[in-house]
This record gives sequence, C-alpha cells and structure tokens, in this order.
Amino acid sequence: MATVPEDSGIYMCKAINAAGEAVSSTTLKVKPRSAISGEPLQPDAWQKIQLKEAEMNKVPEGFQEVTPQMPPVFTKHLSNAENLVEGSHVYLEALVEPKGDPNLKIEWFKNGKSITTGARIRSTFDFGLVTLSVNGVRPDDSAIYTCKATNLLGEAVSTCTIKVEDRHWLLANSLRPEALPLIDALEGPKETKGELPEPAYEGPVFISHLNNVVCSEGENSHFECRVEPAKDPTLNIEFFANGKPLPSGARFKGNHEFGFVTLDINSCYSEDSGIYTVKATNSKGQASTSGTLKCTGKSDIYLQTQHPQGQAGLEKVQEVDDAYASKLQRQDSKPEAQYPKPVWTKPLQAEFKLGEAQPLHLEATVEPKEDPNLRIEWYFNGKALEHGSRFKMTSEFGFVTLDLIEVYERDQGIYTCKAWNKAGEAFTTTTIYCSTKAGLIEKTQHPKGQEGLGKIQELEESLRKEDAKRDEAEDGQAPVFTSQIYSPMPPRFITQFQDITNLGEGEIAHFEASLTPVGDQTMRVEWFFNGKTIEASHRIKTVHVFGMVVLEILGTKIEDSGVYTCRATNKWGQAEISVNLECVDISKGQKPKFTTHIKSVTGLKDGDSVHFECTLIPVGDPSMRVEWFHNGRPIRHSTRIKQVSDFGFVLMDIAYTQSHDTGEYVCRAKNKFGEDFTRAHVECIGKGGVYYDTLQPDSLQKIRELEALAGQQAAAPPTPVTEPPKFITQITDVTTLKEGQSAHFEARLTPVNDPNLVVEWFYNGKKLPHGHRYRTFHDFGIVILDILYCYAENTGEYECRATNLVGSDTTKAVLKCSSKANLILTSQLPEGMEGGLEKIQSLEESMIKTRDEQVSETKGQAPMFTVPLSNIDSLREGESAHFEARLTPTDDPKLKVEWFWNNKPLRTGSRFRTFCDFGFVILEISPVYPEDSGEYSCRASNEYGQAVTTSVMKVEGKRSIIIESQLPKGMEGTIDKIAELEGLGQLRPPVLPEDDLGKPPEFITQPADLTLVEYTLAHFECRLTPINDPSLRVEWFHNGKPLTAGSRFKTINDFGFVILEMSGVDTRDAGLYTCKATNNHGEAVVSCKLQVRGRQGVIMEPQLPNTFSSGTESIQKLEEDLHKKDEVMETEDKPNPPRFIVDLRDFEAQEAGKAHFDCRVEPVGDPTLRIDWFFNGRPFATGSRVHMINDFGFVVLDMEYVYSRDAGEYICRATNRWGTATSKAKLTCKAKHDVVLESQLPEGRGMSGDKLKGA
Repeated sequence: MATVPEDSGIYMCKAINAAGEAVSSTTLKVKPRSAISGEPLQPDAWQKIQLKEAEMNKVPEGFQEVTPQMPPVFTKHLSNAENLVEGSHVYLEALVEPKGDPNLKIEWFKNGKSITTGARIRSTFDFGLVTLSVNGVRPDDSAIYTCKATNLLGEAVSTCTIKVEDRHWLLANSLRPEALPLIDALEGPKETKGELPEPAYEGPVFISHLNNVVCSEGENSHFECRVEPAKDPTLNIEFFANGKPLPSGARFKGNHEFGFVTLDINSCYSEDSGIYTVKATNSKGQASTSGTLKCTGKSDIYLQTQHPQGQAGLEKVQEVDDAYASKLQRQDSKPEAQYPKPVWTKPLQAEFKLGEAQPLHLEATVEPKEDPNLRIEWYFNGKALEHGSRFKMTSEFGFVTLDLIEVYERDQGIYTCKAWNKAGEAFTTTTIYCSTKAGLIEKTQHPKGQEGLGKIQELEESLRKEDAKRDEAEDGQAPVFTSQIYSPMPPRFITQFQDITNLGEGEIAHFEASLTPVGDQTMRVEWFFNGKTIEASHRIKTVHVFGMVVLEILGTKIEDSGVYTCRATNKWGQAEISVNLECVDISKGQKPKFTTHIKSVTGLKDGDSVHFECTLIPVGDPSMRVEWFHNGRPIRHSTRIKQVSDFGFVLMDIAYTQSHDTGEYVCRAKNKFGEDFTRAHVECIGKGGVYYDTLQPDSLQKIRELEALAGQQAAAPPTPVTEPPKFITQITDVTTLKEGQSAHFEARLTPVNDPNLVVEWFYNGKKLPHGHRYRTFHDFGIVILDILYCYAENTGEYECRATNLVGSDTTKAVLKCSSKANLILTSQLPEGMEGGLEKIQSLEESMIKTRDEQVSETKGQAPMFTVPLSNIDSLREGESAHFEARLTPTDDPKLKVEWFWNNKPLRTGSRFRTFCDFGFVILEISPVYPEDSGEYSCRASNEYGQAVTTSVMKVEGKRSIIIESQLPKGMEGTIDKIAELEGLGQLRPPVLPEDDLGKPPEFITQPADLTLVEYTLAHFECRLTPINDPSLRVEWFHNGKPLTAGSRFKTINDFGFVILEMSGVDTRDAGLYTCKATNNHGEAVVSCKLQVRGRQGVIMEPQLPNTFSSGTESIQKLEEDLHKKDEVMETEDKPNPPRFIVDLRDFEAQEAGKAHFDCRVEPVGDPTLRIDWFFNGRPFATGSRVHMINDFGFVVLDMEYVYSRDAGEYICRATNRWGTATSKAKLTCKAKHDVVLESQLPEGRGMSGDKLKGA
C-alpha cells in the first residue's frame, strides 16, 4: 500500500482480555512528496553520472590567472600609406601589449576626431593585433590616423598618414596597373619547356599468373594476375579465349589498374569452358599467361517432374486439370457458317470539299454484316490512320463511319476503308480537300518544286486508270472493287536507284525508286543481294507502298558491299533494276577539304558584326576537329563570338567588332588523315575613346524642337486671370435617395484655365471629410462630387466653394437619404419562392424539437465506463501496449478525458498516442520500456461528475542493458539535455500556464523582403506565439488573394516557426505576401514583399543539371542520327541563290500600335537558307515585343507595339551557299501628342463624355 502525508501520527496497538490489557505505540512520519519528482529513476546510473561530471569539473591545481600590470606599448607601429589610387583598399595594422589585459581599450582618430565605423570602415582588435580597413578610399580620406590604446595604468599612441590621389573624371589609365605585367605575361608567347625524358621501361613480366577456375553453370568466375612494369603508359592488356579475342559482352568484365589484371565472367555456361590467356604488350616486347575454366553444365532438358512430391504429385495435378477441363468442355456446336467476301453495298462518297475547322463525316455500308470475323481498317494516304481525340470510328451491323471534329489542311488526302474476313477483302476510298481560311499557299511546297509536283500527279493519274477485269478463277480470294477497274499492265520502274560509293562503315544506306502500276494487288516485290535472296534482318528494311520501293540498310558493314537487285512481278510480266553499294572501312577515310572558303571583310566600324562561313568535307567524320585562329593565336571563347560546325557547314559570327579584332583569321580542320585550312582578313576602323556623335540622330532633332518650343513658351508669360469664379450650372438637390444608393453632384465653373482656382466641398458648413466613399473631380471647368453609398447620417446641405485671387462663388444643394429598418422583418426570398419561407420555418421547428429531445435525454448524465481498462502482463521491451475502454455519454461536448501514470499526469511524447471519440477511449504506447511499468488510470469528468478506471502494466526488460552513456567524448554534458527532453532529469521543462494559451497570436519576428533572380528559391520565415495553441490557424495570401496550393509551394507551421518556400520563382510571383495567424482570441498579420528580376534575352547555355554534364553532346548526337537520312539524298548541283518573290512594303503605324512586315522568299526547301533582319544598317535586336517567323518561304516580322524610335529602314537579308538577296521597307511611326486632349473620365457613375458635352 502507499502512504500519504495524512497518515502521519501516533499508532497504538491495545490487547485486552479478562485479566487486563497491554498497550504498544509507535510514531509514523510521512514526508510529503512534491509534485515534481526530484529523485532519479536510475540511482546507480545517476551516481555514475555524478562521479563522471565531478571528475570533468575538477579545477586544475596551481593555475591562477594574473592580470598584466603594465601600461600599453605598441610593439609594432602603424605604417604610412601614400600615393593611393581612388577606389582602392587600405589596411592598417599594429601590435600592442599587454594583449591579455581585459581593461585594454582601442580608439581610432582621424585628424584628432573620433572615427565612426561602418560598412566602408571597419576596425578589429584581437590578441594584440589592431587593424583598420578602409574600402574604396576617397580623396577626403587623406588625413593623419591615430590609434590610441588605454588601460588602467596608462595609454599609448601610434600614428600614420594616408594620402589618396584624386583622379580625373575620365579614366584613361588602367584600374589595376600592377596587373598589366601579369596580363602581358599571360598573353605573350609561352616559353616552350623542354620535355622531360620519358622513363625507360623493360619488357612486360607477369609476377603472378592466372589461376584455374572450376565452377558450375550459373556461377561467377574470377581470374587475376599481376604484371610489371605497372607504370608503363604504353602497356596494353588483351584477353583471349581458346586463342581467339575475348568477345565483348555484359558478362565479361576485364580490368587493368596499377599492374593488377582481373577478368570476371558472370553466369558461366558450359560453352565458356576453355583456356583463357592474358597478353601484355609494350614497346619492348610482350608476355602472356594462361588459366583454365571448367564449367559443369546442367541438363539442357529436364525430363523428370519438378513437383515437390514427385510422380504422385504430378498425377494428382493431372487429375485436377482433367476434371476442370471436363466441366469447361464446350458442347458440340453446329458447324460455323460460311460467309462470302466483303462487298461495299454503299461505298464512300467520291470526294469532300470542306473549309478549315469544319467537321467531317464519312459513312458506308458493307456486307455481310452478320460475319463475326469481319474487320474494318482505315488508311490515310496509304498509311494506317492513327487514333486521336479528333477521330471517332464506329462499325456496327455493317454501318461504318469516320468522324473528324475539325478538319485542317494537313488532313486532306485519300482516305481508304478496308473490310476483310476469311474469304477476302474489299476497299472503298474518298478524297478530302480542305481550304484554309487565310494566307493560302497557292504554289507547291514540294522540296523539288514543280518537278516533284509532276511526279505526284503522275502517281495520282495512275491510280485513276481503269484496270481490266481479272480472271474469276484467279480472283476467288481477291477483293472486289465496285468503283474502280484496272487495265492489265506489266511492272515498270519509273525512276532508278542511285549507286552509293565511299560510304563509311556504320552509316545508313538508302535506296528508293518509283514503280508502276500502283494499285495492282498481284504485284510482288523481291530483293536480291549478289544474286541471292536477302535474308531477313533487323538491319535491313524494305518498303513497297503506293508505288514507292525503298531499301534501307542500317549500320552498314564491309561485307554489305555488292550488287542489290529489286525484282517486281505481276501476272502480266516482271521488271528488275540493280544498284551498287560500296562500303569503305572507317579506318580508310578522307582528309578534310574546304569546298568553299571564307571571305575577307573590310571597312568595318566599331559595333558592326562579322560573318564567316564555308563548307567542309567529309561531312560525317566523328574525329573531325575545327579550330579558329586570330593572328596565329587560338580564338578565346567569348559571348561576342559564336562558332558553329555541323553537317559540313562551318561559320563564325563576331558581334560588336572593335579595332583589336583587325587581323588575319584562319579556320583549320583536322582529322586523323590530314588537315586543311582557309584564311581571310578583317579590317575594323576604331572610334575614339569618347563618342561625340549622337546614337539616336532622329531623337536628337526632336529634343531640339521640344527645347526650342519650351523656350518660346517660357518667353511669353501666361495672361493673368482677372475675373472671379462663377458657377455656370448649379448642383441640384437629391431628395429621393435610399440607404445604400450613390449620390452624384455636378456643376460647371469658369474660368477654366485659372491655375490659382481652388475648389472645396462643405457638409453642413464644415469641410467635407476625406474617405473612400467621397470622390471629387475638378478639371476643364467641370466640378463633380460622388458619394458611393449613402447612409441616413449623410443627409444635409452640401456646398461647393470656388476661390481664386479675384473672388469666390458657391453653389449649394440638399441631400436626403431615407434609412432602412434596423431589423428586416420581411422575407428576402426572390419572386416565385414565397412558399420557401414556410419550409424554412418548419425545418427550424423540427431542429428545435430534436434538439430539445436530445437535451432531455442527456441532461444530468455523469460519465460512466461501460467497459473498464484491462491489465497488461508479461510485456517485453520494444513491444506495443494498447489500453482500451468504453465510456458514456458519447455526445457530451464538455466531457474531459485525462490519463495518469502512477497518479501523475501522463507525459506527452512521440511514443504515446491517445484517442477519445464515439465512446471509445484508447491509449497506445509504442515501443514500451521497463520504466513504463506501473498503474495507468483514465479519468473522465463533466459538469455532473466523474469516473475513473485503472489498470496495471508490467514490462520485462531485455538482458545486458547498457546503463552508461553512449555519447562520444566531449559531449558528456548533453546527458542533462537528453534527460530534460525525456522528462527523466531533475530539471523539467517549465509548464506553460493555462493563461498563456488564452492570448491572441503575435509575430515575434518579421519576414524579410526579398529581391531574387528568376527561377531561384524564395524563403520567408518568421516566429509566432503562442506555440501550443491547438486552435491556431496560419494562412498565406498573395496580393490579397489566398495562396493557391501547388508543387512549387511549401508551407511549415511548427514549434512557433512559420515558413513559406517557393521553388523556381517567376515574374508573376512578385508582389505582397501576407501571413495571417488566427485563433479563438484574435488574429495577427505580417507582410513582406518579393521582387523577381526576369532574365533578359535568350538563354543560350544548356539548362541541364550538373549531373547531366554530357547531356548537350548526347542531344547533338541524337539530332545528327535523326537527320542522317537527309545526308544521303543527292543535292542539287545547280546554283540556286535566294530571291524575294514578294518584297517588303512600307508601313505606317501610330505610337503604341502594331507593325507587320511580310515577304516571300525562294528556294523553300533549302536547309542552308538563313534570314537576318537589319534596322538602319545594324542587326535588329530582338525582344519580348518582336516576333519573327520563317517557315515554308514565308518571312514575317511583327512588333506588338512601336515607338517613335522604331521608325526607320528595315532590311530582310536571305543568304544561302549560292548567294544573298535583300528586301527593304520603311516604318513610319506617328508620335502621340505630349498633351492628351481626349477625355480621361472613367466610364459609368454618370461621368460619360456625352453627358459632359450636353452639360
């Protein structure tokens, strides 16, 4: 049993019988135990901790700090700083003793006056070192600087002089003269150092030899050996299996590092058995070592059952399968009906002509519709129609439809519907024409121009030719065309294959030709290589569709060289053509050669641009390296210089040339077979250091005109106004106004242009107060007062008073506003819903009745545990404990549930979880420890009483418990902090008084304003109290609107810290951010600003993360592979310089209006065509308001809004490898007036322009 302080006293035991009595007494004193337990739960551990801390806190003997007893002395004085350049930095330092004096004080003086430190001037004093640093010195910093050291015994002074030379406003010298020799040394030719002689190595020798390996199939094998000399860079290691080079693969991994050679074979097979040899070779000789691998293989085919129970288990499985199959066995059915081949009873309409964005509906009927094997397929221009959201296909009971929601120009073509079954197939086709709404391209867009269009027309004509009726015997399984019949015609190749020679190994070989007749279903195309049928392979692709015959060989090899033959056969004859393919070994390549050279450029001025371009062969050489040189030196990378070398096209652009760019430029191409170069000269005339000419000649002329006009106006002073103000029209009374409506007063006043005229408004003789409801206006002789919404208090007399230097005038009006009733007793329901009032009343009465019934049921009920807690015994350390009880009443809002451990309130923590809802009371502890053992009580209380249920939990601890602290050395003091956190130490965290939770929220710190660059991280942070308030709610707002949730936004509110993080901020994220904290007692608001600076121009650098540093090269390789097919195509040798079919036209625009230039250029399909725009002879700088388009020969320049400075001459230059063409146009921009004469009155509120004119 447990004693309490009330048990203290004298206890007496009395024994009585017939003979007498005896008494024995004792005294019991019970010391009360405080609410906070101060004794340790682990006395032994606590004693060890006390001994450990006493040993650590032991004061060393014999050490006594002695304060220095001497006046200050400068052991090293300050040094003078003379001939300083303005803007440089000065650092003064000195040494002073005694450095250990705590009373030593350091002061700095400038010309005898104390120096005020700041961001530019900083002083330090540490361990006797005294420093003063001045950043960005100015001429007024020249003075005598004094450092004064003072302590209790005296003082010392050290003085120096700083002299700063004033520099001219125009900087003509170097800002860092001392760096000029270093720059000259870096830019000068470097001395070639004599190469150190390479160390001589002996021939390779294996110190340890390969080991022999015996393994089973599926296991891994490992070979290793050591070879010398390990440091020889020319040492080459090769692996052989059974005398042949080791095949490459993921299972074979060879490695050679520092003379240690290894070979690993993963998942060995019996075929891997044999002799493995390692050969080491260098310039002095070679050596080899061998080892054997014996791999025991498994059976290729397992003939025995793999069932765990053997043959008996297999028989049982077979019996189960037979019984299940007999149940599912299909009954003998009637023979399947035979259906004829499909026939289109109602084919598709021959053609459709639609406008852009119109819907398309195709329908047809096919028989036999009852055939379950009937399949419907759609084709577009010979290819299977891809599914998409715009396409809807149906096929029900022989009715076939195809619907397109919107038709565009790319959708026009031949649509074919194919119906097939086991008996045959049938087709029906239609042609779709789509005309675009605007900007129709009337000429052919084929890359080969009119010639390509003629070939397409020939193919289309061949489709329309009627074919003769076929033999019915041979035509038994062929499709039946009800709308087209073809005439007999033997195969004929319209175009021939082109021989390919000097093709590099690994490249793509592409052959194509045209074959007629196109729609012949008996046509069969075969391919032969050197007279033999081509074997199927993933590298070889053959295509025969719509008269096009294509052969592609991927990753060509030397053995692919030879004669390829294409044979076309139909029932009327056959035809064949051949082509030669010559594949060259990649090691036997071609040295570089410039087919066109760069050209010299002269007469340039500072700021002009230079463009070099040339062509180079071979095109697909991966080892080709192109370098540029200027006056014999490699050109350094710069933002002004852009170099491109791709697809045999080499160019270099230099923007904003300067005089030092003059000289000789050499482009050198090099590969492993040789090199070639081309050169040109550039002459640039530099300007002086100061620009005396205006950069905007047109703007300068306008500025002069404006300044002259301003001078003339200043010369003629304005005529003074001599008439007093007078109201032409008076403000009118407003007497029928209701509460909440707006009031409008308006009058006309003269003189109009008096600068000294003052207009004031009065209400009942007093000046009208300022407020957002009152809006006044006075301009152009119009006087207006608007009251947005009125109350009864606004009733009274309003007066408008106008005053100038000559006199004054007034106008008055009366405003009467009738107030609404304080209580609205009438129904606010809209018309047509008058019956809803009775429904609302009935609903409210039913709620009151149910509420009364519930109150009557639960009134006066004290809590009671219907199911008490259960004891938990034999629980092991680390397991989970679960206490559960049932409680009534379940719906009492004032019911309070508390948990106690050994008659103490249960402490909170991450291991303890409580739950109380729907009458269930639960406590979970996970994990449990031995010190959790004890008595657990649950107390439920409300206004009518309380109830308690108790249970006992016993936890068995694990063996070999480590009681000592496991903290590393130097962190022993943290045991107290751990004890405080776990609630086991003497010091418990202070319990917050209940009054603390009754305070409104308050922000302790403010979030700082941020100015960030686009696409960076924004972080706002502040502190908030109270911390443990469960009703506290934190919300964020952006420009007054709630902040929308998203993956970029992250908010935290925990332990009084409120954080908002935004990743990848954009310019639209800029604005005012407000954090609002609300609880039951009030609210608090704090705000901060975010400014985002957008990046200008076009980002040319790759945006891949650092971990994908090689991503740019990978993308370039993918793009090269994507366009490799175009390289094989034969280029036109005929020169075709660019020419403008439609020239630019002059354009006139108003200031802030839009400008549009367009033109047409040929050739259209030239990949080397480049379009450049120039403004007044200079390259046109693009921006967010400028949009350029160059597509299919259509060139457009759009400017969303123009200014007067945009007026001038615009030039569009088209350039390809054959020449250059230009087109010019002028833009005229009409500037707006400096004084806006149009009315700026807002719309509505009775302030329209028509009303003012009528007044």
